[in-house]
Amino acid sequence: MYNVQPTLHRVAWRGRASFMTTTHVKEGTITHPCQVGARWRNTAFSTEDEGKYMTISIISVSGNNSSRYRYALSVDGHVRTMVDEIEIRGKVGIDDNALPMTFELCDIHDKGKIRFRIIYDGKCIDLRTKRPYKKRIPVVDLDGMDGSPVILDINETLPNFATQVSYEDSTVIESMVMVEMSNAPWDSAAICGGRLSIPIGDPATPVFAKLQNGQVMIYESRILLQSNSLNQPLEDGGGGIAKATQSKVECANVPRTFLNNDSCRMSKSEDACSNIRGLASSDQTLILDKNTILDFHKTTRHSIHAVTGLSLDDPTLNYPCDGGTKSRWISIAMFDESMACTGADGNEQVNEQTAEIFRSLIQTSTDANSHMKDIYFSSNLSCHRNDLNRRKFYLTIEKECWTNVHPNEFGVYDFNPWKKIHPGGRSAINQFRNKSEFLPFPQSHDVSRWRDNSVDFPYLGRLGDSMKLEDLPYFIRNAYKDDESDIFQVSLSGPGVIICGSPGESANTDPYPVTFEMTRRNFREDDVRNVYWEREQIRQNVWTTVVLSSKDQVRQRIAWALSQILAVSPDIFDTWSNEMFTTYYDIFVRNAHGNYKDILREISYSPIMADMLTYHESKSQEIIWRTKREIQFADENYAREIMQLFSIGLHILNIDGTYKLDDDGNKMLTYTNDDIEEYARVWTGFTRQDLRGNIEAHDEKAVADSNSIDPMKINANWRDPYPKMGLEGKYIGDGYMLCADIPAKSFLKEGAMYRLLGKTKLSDVQRQFIKKNSSDADIYVTVLDENSSLREKLCNTVDGNCQYPSTVTIDHPLNCNGSECGLDQVQVVEVAENLYYEYMKPPCVRHVLFGTGQVAAVGTSPSLLLCIDKNADSAAAACCPIGSNNAKHDSCKYTGEVLPYEKAEARCFEDNMSLCQFTSIDALSCGACCSYEGIFWYGIDNSCAVIVVINKDGKIALERQDSPRQDYDSLTFFRVHWQNNYPSLENQCGNGICESVGDYCRCIPKEETEIFYKAAPQSHDVLNDLHIGGVPPSMMDYTATEVRDGIKIHFRNQIDVYDKDVVFEVKDEFGRVLFFRNIINKVKLGSNGLVSDDFGFRNPPTFMKQEAPEVRDAQYETEAALDHIFYHPNSAPFLANWMIQRLGNSNPSPRLVASVSKAFKSGIYVTSTHSFGSSTYGDLSATVAAIIMDREFRYVVLDQDMSYGSLREPL
Repeated sequence: MYNVQPTLHRVAWRGRASFMTTTHVKEGTITHPCQVGARWRNTAFSTEDEGKYMTISIISVSGNNSSRYRYALSVDGHVRTMVDEIEIRGKVGIDDNALPMTFELCDIHDKGKIRFRIIYDGKCIDLRTKRPYKKRIPVVDLDGMDGSPVILDINETLPNFATQVSYEDSTVIESMVMVEMSNAPWDSAAICGGRLSIPIGDPATPVFAKLQNGQVMIYESRILLQSNSLNQPLEDGGGGIAKATQSKVECANVPRTFLNNDSCRMSKSEDACSNIRGLASSDQTLILDKNTILDFHKTTRHSIHAVTGLSLDDPTLNYPCDGGTKSRWISIAMFDESMACTGADGNEQVNEQTAEIFRSLIQTSTDANSHMKDIYFSSNLSCHRNDLNRRKFYLTIEKECWTNVHPNEFGVYDFNPWKKIHPGGRSAINQFRNKSEFLPFPQSHDVSRWRDNSVDFPYLGRLGDSMKLEDLPYFIRNAYKDDESDIFQVSLSGPGVIICGSPGESANTDPYPVTFEMTRRNFREDDVRNVYWEREQIRQNVWTTVVLSSKDQVRQRIAWALSQILAVSPDIFDTWSNEMFTTYYDIFVRNAHGNYKDILREISYSPIMADMLTYHESKSQEIIWRTKREIQFADENYAREIMQLFSIGLHILNIDGTYKLDDDGNKMLTYTNDDIEEYARVWTGFTRQDLRGNIEAHDEKAVADSNSIDPMKINANWRDPYPKMGLEGKYIGDGYMLCADIPAKSFLKEGAMYRLLGKTKLSDVQRQFIKKNSSDADIYVTVLDENSSLREKLCNTVDGNCQYPSTVTIDHPLNCNGSECGLDQVQVVEVAENLYYEYMKPPCVRHVLFGTGQVAAVGTSPSLLLCIDKNADSAAAACCPIGSNNAKHDSCKYTGEVLPYEKAEARCFEDNMSLCQFTSIDALSCGACCSYEGIFWYGIDNSCAVIVVINKDGKIALERQDSPRQDYDSLTFFRVHWQNNYPSLENQCGNGICESVGDYCRCIPKEETEIFYKAAPQSHDVLNDLHIGGVPPSMMDYTATEVRDGIKIHFRNQIDVYDKDVVFEVKDEFGRVLFFRNIINKVKLGSNGLVSDDFGFRNPPTFMKQEAPEVRDAQYETEAALDHIFYHPNSAPFLANWMIQRLGNSNPSPRLVASVSKAFKSGIYVTSTHSFGSSTYGDLSATVAAIIMDREFRYVVLDQDMSYGSLREPL
């Protein structure tokens, strides 16, 4: 059951995947005529010739004491074949006197030779070349050809050249090289073992071969895919081919993810390439103006325009004076200097009361757009009664005329989706491409046409908006990738590059007669449906072949069951790609005998799951507001489906799958809409990996050249940074230790993890704040001493040679050595020359509200001030000499070192300086610190506080420094555990302890930490009452440990003294060992120096640093969110029931469901003779064994029971 290797569907597809091409393409290079798998055909033309121009000429042929004429058919100046007769459909023949003539080849179906067409009189019609005239492509016939074409004379009966496909009359259609005759490259003078001794150089030049029966074949160049598997990645990452083809072929090196992290290794090849470029500057911006939009037309080929001409006469639009309504205002002079401020429609004068409100909103708006202002009319404001139902306004503000327009007017959209379904055809939109930044909405159309269709148009922003490149859609970022300004100019190529592979990424050298066509270019509009069905048939062919012929039958059957639970539908994708579907299906094949948690993780990072459930490039509400001035919540689709369909279901279940009922006998829900809203914020920030070679890429009918194979990456700046309360009222961050509790020198403790970086010094953490144009020499890291125990551990010596594993976990505490002893933490360590490891900080959380805030500045010339926790290691030391405000940043131990406030203050004191409110930082005499331009502590005891804003539902938000009070609607509100009631307008904002602002209460928080237990608790009490994770003994030296009532109690100070440093070690029902500190952190509210005990809540934890979000923290948060769902009491019975149904019993008994649920929970299933599973919660081997070995599943007598049955099998 376990020893049979998985048969991957991706391998089966790639083995036969190919397409014809005469040039190198991004997916790969082209085959050599004599390498294994090279294909030869006897048809003179193929689908690859569509769109090319064919010339027909007449040639006199002599022979047998007579002469005759033949027609030569040529492409690109090379004769493909000779024919005796030729006819264009509807004509008797071709006028020989008019030759030579050139026609565009428009429709060629080479499989079965059923169609051969040219453009004639503007129409695509048949060209016939043989009586009786059939719709066949002419075969290769060189009789009478001018010149002396060199023909490779090969006997197809030899073992190196085998016939593959033939007609009924034994005419060979295709042959394939079975044994390689030469490894010579295209430009070699001697290929095919010397049989063809002319330089090829240009793959477009026809290469012919003559078979034993006299037939002539033409070489059909096809794409070559390489083997780049998980455990055997390409030694050069595909760099050799990329280099040889002048980068026409993309580097094939697979991005490093959780999937291949342990199997990546360091390349020794001089040609090694990496898809990790020097990270683009996070400050790189584009203005959405005329020049940028027209440039988008060229670089992306998408119809991106600012829409104009939208009418306000839409009955579905709110009036500008309606509470909570957004309205868009423009300065008329900016768009039309001739327009009068009264309006062409003779608009009546606006009441001054109303005018003053809108003037104030416009003038105080933080909207940075120079063309327009989007404002929100708060519900606590009120227009004059005469203006309540007015749609159009004109106002004079400081002698400048302003008017409101449709809320979408001048919005910049991608209209490519509209082109596909536009009633007037694609030309109705294409006529504006490359000509105008605007797309006018026709006045003859009802505005409902915009309203009903615009929801499907990707929205970029507004005309005039300044956008970070990273915030624009994937297809734009991909088009501009070669123009990105690197912030780190280091060559990520050659020896030392980390190379990684991908599961099932095999070569396409299987000797099958029929190939699987790859998506590689745009197909004709009238042929889209046929091509799509061809792709669907390929998927069916691959699946059927594997499940019928593979040796791992149990695995394949389990995979089929899992694919029905965690389903994606090809019908929703506007693409014909097959590799992405086989890759997705293989998630179930590879993990069929593994753990269900691994499947949840893989599907969550899958780009096609993200496409189907629409969370690909879902962004936080805060980012949407900052970039587009829109109030838009995170996409909720996946947050709902992962619970409802993939893990816990809708209703709470008993262990046997029966419903738990409330006191009234009603079913109880497992989650609420509030849970969905909170979890949706977890699924923000996911985006595709960069395009790479050696895989099938989408064409522009989908997402335009994208990577739908590799697990997605996370853009930390898009991730929602706030706490998320999930199922059972628990925060996702509950149970994790506080970042401030991580002990000094944790990088030497047991369990410390390191990741090999190879030749680059930059970790993910360092990248975000490194200056542009920094060189390798500008980055300083921790250099390990030759005698360092840590260095020895990372070296991992075998037979005297360092192995440098991809990942290393410290298995016992290490002593410090040399420079390590003077450091509390490290980021990157140098183990050998140009060889670096990154320390992986353990997952930890921060309380969103903190007792003492300290002001910090962003950048070396402070432009933005932040309020951050002074105990957080989030800022660097900027030290000023006495009496100066010109700071120095030269005391860091390595580039990018950040410190808590007090340690930064002490660092300055050591140099007889102090923290200060600096105006600038010396950029010259800063040594190891020069390349950092991140966040700096700003001043001595420059305290600050985070303000809490409370809405009518009791959810809270944090007031941003850049958010005036009328923008409270744009804040991200999240749930908290209120101690009793909460301040609201109904109770005068907590009886006056908080300030009323519009529909909200504005409060000043006070954080308090209390000891919870004074004596030894019970295990279940610890799990219910405590929420702050404790530092495990492997990382902390405790004075003593005692076991009481099944709980390990770790004392750090004095035995039996239950203080704040006590840590309880308990095991939960899922077998997890958890650690909790003996404290609870609360927040009380007040204002103006008053604090009330009546209004308070538990301080929510978050993984994300708001001031400096990190990818690693976003990954930790994602993992914690998956744990929330996976380790839920409902998961076992829900998944047990679904697996039973999909493996053969649609109506399982409660007894069987309970048995399978217990196997899922315990991770083991035992019979009288065998044991299945790993004793780990969620083990699928144990789960499936409990199903298929149960008597209920196997008893034939149950077949007679009308209530017993199963889903129809696929075959």
